[in-house]
Amino acid sequence: FGTGERRFTGVYAEGLEVMVFEPAGGDESWAVTGETSSLRAALPHGVDPAPGFRVCATIMGRVSPIGRYGHLGMFSREIEITQVIEAHPEPCT
Repeated sequence: FGTGERRFTGVYAEGLEVMVFEPAGGDESWAVTGETSSLRAALPHGVDPAPGFRVCATIMGRVSPIGRYGHLGMFSREIEITQVIEAHPEPCT
């Protein structure tokens, strides 16, 4: 990716064929690659992630240049998550 690794806070959402990060303070959604197992682990014990879920997250990652990313190229950027610093169920504070 063209940019260096940076820290981001926002919401990670996963659903049918979609893994998305929504950075706080904007209206963008980015396709996700990289480390997501820690984000799934933030769900309360016994919650089934299969139908989809959302968690608040602080992560380290690299954002791609503008292009077509994710399922059917529906996102203009992609973030490669390199580290999950913190993650917890919504609501975000």
